[in-house]
Amino acid sequence: MAYKVREEATMGAYGDLFTDQRRYRPLDTVTVTVQGRSKGDERATIKVLDARLEPYYEAVMPLRDNRGEVQFTAAGPLGVHWIFLYFPDAERHQRYTNFGGCRDCHRDRQP
Repeated sequence: MAYKVREEATMGAYGDLFTDQRRYRPLDTVTVTVQGRSKGDERATIKVLDARLEPYYEAVMPLRDNRGEVQFTAAGPLGVHWIFLYFPDAERHQRYTNFGGCRDCHRDRQP
């Protein structure tokens, strides 16, 4: 008997988001990529909070082929910043991720 994973237990049920790096200096450009849910979404909203959990950026982004990307400037105090992903029909956030703000981040990046 084959095991079947229920849809609500998969990434397709919640979408996904990620940043192009894990750590940023203040005023660096942060790129966030969003993957919509498997049912196909036309837009998504992200909200970004700083280390004090104060919001400092929000964007509604269109999704094309169920994907979208947005850029913003890392702001606020150093520490862990949070990015929350919302879809229009959801009562609460679907996903979140975080990144670290640091003063002396390692700047050697691989192309």
